[in-house]
Amino acid sequence: MADTSIFSFKYIESGGLTARYLLISLDSNTNTLHYSTDASGAITSEKPVSDSDLKDLKDAITREEFFQTQTTYSPKENETYVASNLSITMGDKVHTTTWADTSEGVPEGLKRIRDEIKKLIVDKK
Repeated sequence: MADTSIFSFKYIESGGLTARYLLISLDSNTNTLHYSTDASGAITSEKPVSDSDLKDLKDAITREEFFQTQTTYSPKENETYVASNLSITMGDKVHTTTWADTSEGVPEGLKRIRDEIKKLIVDKK
């Protein structure tokens, strides 16, 4: 199994009719999430992330074969869309993929990884 002690990610979601923006990244030195809905990056929030949540995310990345995904899933022409970009470093593997909500052929596993990342910034009750 690959060395997964090095782990980081950056997820960006932008566009759509409401010009939404979301940035979520992990500072692996402190296990802290940085996230923002401000495209300028001036307003950011931080949240510690638990080892168990990170393990769940790493397991999802491995299970859903993120490192085998294409680098680009093109959106349909002439449509308003929300673009997503996900970069992950895990051990000696680095991969980035980009897709849109109108793209065809986006693996369901990639959407599940995105959902796992977005769950990290939701306060648990």
